[in-house]
Amino acid sequence: MAPPPSPAAAGVGADVSRSPRPAVAYPPTVLIGAGAWGTAHLRTLSRLGALAAVVDPSPAARNAAVAATAPTPVAVFETLDDALRGGVPGGLTAAVVATPPARHAVDALAALAAGLATLVEKPLAVAPAEAVAVVDAAEAAAGGTGAAGRGDGSGGHAGRGRLVLRVGHLTQYMGVVVAAANAVRAGRLGRLLRVAAVRRNWGTFRTAESALWSLAPHDVAVGLGLLHAPRPGGEETPDGWAAGGIVTCTGHAGVTPGVVDVAHVEVAWPGTAAAVAAAVAAAPSKGGVGDNTVADADAVADAGDFAGSRLTIDVSWAHPVKERTTTLTGTAGVLVIDELAAGGVGTLTYYAHTAVRRGGIVAATTAQPVVLPLPSPGAGGGSPLEAELREFLGAVAGVAAAERPRAAAVPDGAQGLAVVRVLAAAQASLDGGGIPVALPGGSVGRCSATVAGATADSRAVATTAAAAATSPTVARHPPPMPAYTAHPTAIIDADPPPVIGAGTTIWHWAHVASGAAIGAGASLGQGVYVAPGAVIGNRTRIQNGVSVYGGVTLGDRVFVGPGVVFTNVKHPRVGVPRRGEWVPTTVGDDASLGGGCVLVCGVNVGAGAFVGAGAVVTRDVPADTLVVGNPARAVSLVGPAGYRLAGVNDGEREDEKAGDDGRTNPAIERYECTVTGKRYLRRAGGRVVPEDDGVDGKAG
Repeated sequence: MAPPPSPAAAGVGADVSRSPRPAVAYPPTVLIGAGAWGTAHLRTLSRLGALAAVVDPSPAARNAAVAATAPTPVAVFETLDDALRGGVPGGLTAAVVATPPARHAVDALAALAAGLATLVEKPLAVAPAEAVAVVDAAEAAAGGTGAAGRGDGSGGHAGRGRLVLRVGHLTQYMGVVVAAANAVRAGRLGRLLRVAAVRRNWGTFRTAESALWSLAPHDVAVGLGLLHAPRPGGEETPDGWAAGGIVTCTGHAGVTPGVVDVAHVEVAWPGTAAAVAAAVAAAPSKGGVGDNTVADADAVADAGDFAGSRLTIDVSWAHPVKERTTTLTGTAGVLVIDELAAGGVGTLTYYAHTAVRRGGIVAATTAQPVVLPLPSPGAGGGSPLEAELREFLGAVAGVAAAERPRAAAVPDGAQGLAVVRVLAAAQASLDGGGIPVALPGGSVGRCSATVAGATADSRAVATTAAAAATSPTVARHPPPMPAYTAHPTAIIDADPPPVIGAGTTIWHWAHVASGAAIGAGASLGQGVYVAPGAVIGNRTRIQNGVSVYGGVTLGDRVFVGPGVVFTNVKHPRVGVPRRGEWVPTTVGDDASLGGGCVLVCGVNVGAGAFVGAGAVVTRDVPADTLVVGNPARAVSLVGPAGYRLAGVNDGEREDEKAGDDGRTNPAIERYECTVTGKRYLRRAGGRVVPEDDGVDGKAG
């Protein structure tokens, strides 16, 4: 039976408004991981009468668990297998996983395989594939612990006959967040356009987990939950849990190299102008007939916000002032969640601000803020963590959803997977210098680069994808375009997918990672690897055994010979993370890189240049120049056909002279191809062009 509520837990902002609490015999639960956050679970599970065992490989952690549960110490074990092999009287029904994030998926899969309903601390996993495996395991589990472990099929878990799976998105259980979700569902904001979260403080500085993965999961979960909330009238947000969104992320690692301390994440969902116009027209309006009323002037001025919902998140543990706010902007007003106000209970403030557009003029109005009431903490109170555990354990025990603590959006496996997908896409964008990365699902999720035409210069892919994310004229279902071709042995990351243009061919055992961008008509040979953040142009051909790392940009029609070596770090050390210190390398259009050559990161190879086989390039290569040797040195110019050019002295050289405008024109140099005999011109510092094309400095 659940013990009496703890008076010390009252008034901390959780929605535990059921009073009195139902008398529930919570199922015997094993805590896997008794570290810093695990100890909070230990105390709360013990208070609820659900703690049956603790598993931790550390003797110190096990001893601390015994001491914390005296005078009736909990059973402790080194491994889950030990706990399952008859070590707990009456057996186990549920598990709480509070190990380090890198072990979340492994430990959750072990618990699910043992037939245990499972709550996993955030994030559900550190890679989408791992998160998918956990969700699938919960849904496919057979046998096991019977109705208790499988729950009652309500409240957001997988359903009858499937193990209950929850993710520790704790903020979903804060009363102020629950109240905000209720306001959104009731239509108080009209159509929700934007959710903007800020979570900043000074410390704790981590060295193995970035601020993106440590702090942002809370706000990604809340943001997706609010955007996913049913619209007025019961209609759900069109793309469901994050599907079809486009993610961008930038950040900075200032304390520990390679570990981001500050991150800014944006997730945008495209939409048609007609759909947005209809939604705005249907929303509550304070303007005249035919006016579009939105929550603030920015929502009018920024057409991107009309094109679809947007989630923005700013996180930092290197900020001198502690902030935890979320701003919800809709067509009928603004809600501001302040988690830290009122002694940590939080406040929810509504602003009925409007901005009415009449023709090209925007008239903004303001109204007095209204502080909205929050759910009562009830007779016994309770923390968000207690509410989270009571909801999970209640679901396992078969307690009806109406009798369990409410959440803004129950953090089940689907939500946990969506959060991991957004974080992984943000990481891929961050690794790629802020490039847009498409989430799976929806038309944009499948072919984001082709939404606005991927046949353009692939170096504009990022701009194209960003425009697709915000343009009000982009169709949600773009015209069909030819797909790329990949050999069955090739690996194309799917979660999130890379950008690959139409007509591109990917051969045996090649691997294109999330966050890579490849133009149209390109060719990747056997064993080619394209890393997150790499950009490859249209019709570029890469021969066998080449790795194109993040920070490398190849222009259009570039030839990359077999075994060419790219680098992206100047001073690599195994023990020193360098992820945030990539040095970019650029290869211009129509350049050729001979087999086995090495490009030391930071160099620019000019358009039309030719790097000889085995050369080691340590400095920039001018356009239309042939370089060979180690270190590479210039030996001649090359023409468009790739052959050497020889200087021509036929008395027609035009020396530097003053033009009609009084300015000095550089000398014009004349060359002849040593193979074809074709004549070329070059103005000093310009490109080599066929003689018939003149000397405007452009390539022929």
